[in-house]
Amino acid sequence: MILSSCIYCCCQSQASFQFIIAITMATASFAECLLWVFSLYFYVFLLNVIVPGTLTVGYALDSKGKALRYYLNGLRVLLLSVATFLG
Repeated sequence: MILSSCIYCCCQSQASFQFIIAITMATASFAECLLWVFSLYFYVFLLNVIVPGTLTVGYALDSKGKALRYYLNGLRVLLLSVATFLG
């Protein structure tokens, strides 16, 4: 509220004050959206670390000719993510 009072004192007309407040509210909602997106990514990352999966040997080879191993838990992480955000 103090910020809006300071902005109001600096503005010459009521219309410009309303414009500045609209920009401030749009920025706040954008920041809130970013917070939700980052929290979702962090949640999925934590699930990826915590949820058990199976180790599978793939057909791709590394530089030494050894087959690469893959940790498969993506379907479980997806189902838990969807269940959490729907429930």
